[in-house]
Formats: sequence, structure tokens, C-alpha cells
Amino acid sequence: MPGKPTEQEDEYFARLEFERPRKVLDERDARAAEDERRHTLSVVRGRCPKCGAELIAIPYRGNELDKCSRCQGSGWTSVSSIRS
Repeated sequence: MPGKPTEQEDEYFARLEFERPRKVLDERDARAAEDERRHTLSVVRGRCPKCGAELIAIPYRGNELDKCSRCQGSGWTSVSSIRS
């Protein structure tokens, strides 16, 4: 027959019960923030797909590439802007 739980065991399980809802809320908030960031990036045109900053048009070998003004990411371009 199991005995009465010790004070340490009671404290451990009380801490788990206290932290569980907070962890769920934190995960939900993080997911919501990421979903909002992705939505914003997908809606905004002329913005860097990586960080969302404004793209700057630069000429490159007769084509126009868009370069990020913040993260200096690779040149982005659309198929219609490439000349054959």
C-alpha cells in the first residue's frame, strides 16, 4: 500500500500543474505570431520574403533584381522581368 506523498512530491506535481497551462499559452502565442508573420509576408508585395524589409531594384546583366535593404539577401526576381 503506497504511503502518503512527501512534501517534495506534492511540490513537484503542483509545479507541473501550474506550468502546464502557461506552456500551452506560450506555444499558442508563438504559433499565432508565426502565422501572422507568414501571412504578412505573403500579402505584402515588394518586400523581402525572408525578413519583410523593402526590396531595392538593382540592375544586373541587363536584368532587374530586387535586393533586400535590411538583410542584404540574395537578389529576388520575377520570371517576367528576366529577358532572354
